[in-house]
Formats: sequence, C-alpha cells, structure tokens
Amino acid sequence: MKIKLSITQKFLAPTLIILVLFDTILSYQISSILRREAIENAQNIIADFVKIHSRRHITSLSDFSLVDPEKTDQIFSGLFEDIKTSNIIRIKVWAKDGTVIFSDAKSIIGKNFADNKDFQKAIAGEVATVIKVPLDPENVTESGYKQLMEVYVPIELRAGEGPVGIVETYYKLDSLNASILKAQREVTLVITLGFLLFALIIWLL
Repeated sequence: MKIKLSITQKFLAPTLIILVLFDTILSYQISSILRREAIENAQNIIADFVKIHSRRHITSLSDFSLVDPEKTDQIFSGLFEDIKTSNIIRIKVWAKDGTVIFSDAKSIIGKNFADNKDFQKAIAGEVATVIKVPLDPENVTESGYKQLMEVYVPIELRAGEGPVGIVETYYKLDSLNASILKAQREVTLVITLGFLLFALIIWLL
C-alpha cells in the first residue's frame, strides 16, 4: 500500500535538506573567515612586536653577520629575551644570503637555507607566514611541537632601504587554535538554531 504524503510533508522534506546544506556551507565559510582573520591579526601583531624590539638591539648591517659570532649572539640573545613569551618559543635570524646567524638551537647556526620560499618572500620586504608541523631541514629542533606559525619578519634599519636581514619567530598555536575553535562552535550553534527556528516557522505555516 502506497503512503500518500501531504503537500506540507512533500514541501518540508526538501526544504529541510536545503536548510541543512545552507547551514553546513554557511558555518564552514564563516568559520574559515574567522580563522583567516585571527591568523592575520596574530601575524601583524607579532611582526610589529618584533620590529619594535629590534630597534633596541640592531643598529647596523654588520649585526646580521657571523664576523663576530660572540657579538651576534649577544645582540640576538637580548632580542629573544625581549620578545620571548609563552607562545613565542623560538627565533631564528637570517642574513640576507639565507644563512642562519642566530638561533637558540645552536646546531643550525652557519647553515644556509636560501632556497626557503618564505625567506625569499621576506627578504623581498613582505612579512611571510606559514602554519605547519615542523618537518623542514631547518626545523629539526622544533619537531616536538604539534603546530607552529612561523612568521618571517623583514628588518629595515631605515624605511625604504630594504631589509638587512630576517627575524623569524616560532609561535605556538595552541591558545589561538583553542580560541578559534570556541568561536567557530558558537557561530555554528547560532546559525544552526537560526535555521531550526526558520524550519519550525515553515512547519507551523
């Protein structure tokens, strides 16, 4: 025996399906926007923070060299102490040719990673950011962390003269990811409740 559906039932079923699809797509889009903006804001804050403190420690192009390793270590150890936080866990300092001249991981000092695309972008004058599990050769000492945001900050001595080197920070994303996830859940909940209310109104009408 065939079950006859009322006009309301025939209309409601596809409507609910469409609402669920819209809910899913809209929640995903808004969540993506929230994450992108949070990451961008964090990047800008870190870059400004590093640049401000760099002015206190870096005075000449020669600071970005290994001519005097003891002086270089003193300069950037001081910088690292100034910018180190619970989330900024490590820095690397790059000379213009791609040589790492300072790191709290001493094993990579003096090694050259000029083929690093993010370094190349930063030395051209643009802040570069990458989020990843640290697997690259120059990241061997960060392999114990789940996810890091690497922010390559170009350092200029005088505006318009171009970067004299790069200060790269490693930012632990645990706190930021937790905040983003909380915001995404709240947004998804609000959108879902809105669509459920809309579906209820349609049912009542």
